[in-house]
Amino acid sequence: MFQHSYLVGLVAACLLAACVTLPARVAGELALDQADATRSGFASGTAGAIELRASAARQDRRFDASALALASGQIVVSETGDAMSLFFSLFTQDFAPWVHAGILAIEDGVPYVYDVTGTVWPIPGVRPTALVGGGVRRVPLARFVRGKRVVGFYTPAPEVDTAALVGFARMHHARGTPFDQYFDAGDASALYCTEFVALGLQAAGAPGIVGAPMRENTSLAATLDWLQIRARRLIIAGQVLRAAHEVAIWSPDLSRAQVEAYFAAKRELHQRFGVNARLGHLFRWTGFTLALRDEVQVFFADALAAGAARESDGAALVDVQRAVAALAEGHLHRPPGGEAALVPAPGQ
Repeated sequence: MFQHSYLVGLVAACLLAACVTLPARVAGELALDQADATRSGFASGTAGAIELRASAARQDRRFDASALALASGQIVVSETGDAMSLFFSLFTQDFAPWVHAGILAIEDGVPYVYDVTGTVWPIPGVRPTALVGGGVRRVPLARFVRGKRVVGFYTPAPEVDTAALVGFARMHHARGTPFDQYFDAGDASALYCTEFVALGLQAAGAPGIVGAPMRENTSLAATLDWLQIRARRLIIAGQVLRAAHEVAIWSPDLSRAQVEAYFAAKRELHQRFGVNARLGHLFRWTGFTLALRDEVQVFFADALAAGAARESDGAALVDVQRAVAALAEGHLHRPPGGEAALVPAPGQ
């Protein structure tokens, strides 16, 4: 059994299940020949060392809900900080840093998160989306944060009736509303996580949300076609946070400035992934999981280091964003003609 937040019930399941064989076309999008790897600046070989470099300064913090100003009806968003998170963010033309969303409820003094997740029982030769289960769940917040790199808590816009929002979540939990692995926003009988929150906000007094257009990219299209995902729009976590007020940002190992640096690095990669860019420019298939290519790991590690350095200097978060943007120009650049494919920067 494989379980994970947000889009895993749809696309990630196919990639993370070791016993699922990738179709030749999908596998081809994740593979680079030597010439392509050299042009793209993503050679293999040092992933383990780079991972250590990225995590060497970590000081894991224990999650303490009592230290946060939590209240029923807040929106909870999260980010796992792995290859899948970057993969998901590429789906839409618009960028959103967070990949998952849920609704917070304080019940008998204990914070719970109502969200929608997918569960997959992979069978060789069977398309993963045909095997997705799961649905609306209720999970203690202390368990929800496990395995997350960053978690955010937001109070929705003033017009939102938070009691009605929580009531919406409880209703769908009691109803057993299933997970929607095809992202069909026209069918409310099954929901995906951000759709669940968006409809809850609408039921509680907020305007309806029209999803962001899916990205036009031939490499992504190959994967989505295999999974029979036909959605043209996807509600992303950033949309459910419009007009919301930040309550707290928590990470087990990143400072606030490093969180900003991580999201800024993710945004830079999103902006450079053009129509003809390939998934293999950013990711590699290890045989059983999706992983970041080494150069991308280096970029993230350097971004986190830049965030830590700016924080020690007392810089504002916008200065962290600028530092990462400048760093991106040193790692990556747009080739002549403006196509946002990923290629090595001059001199590298």
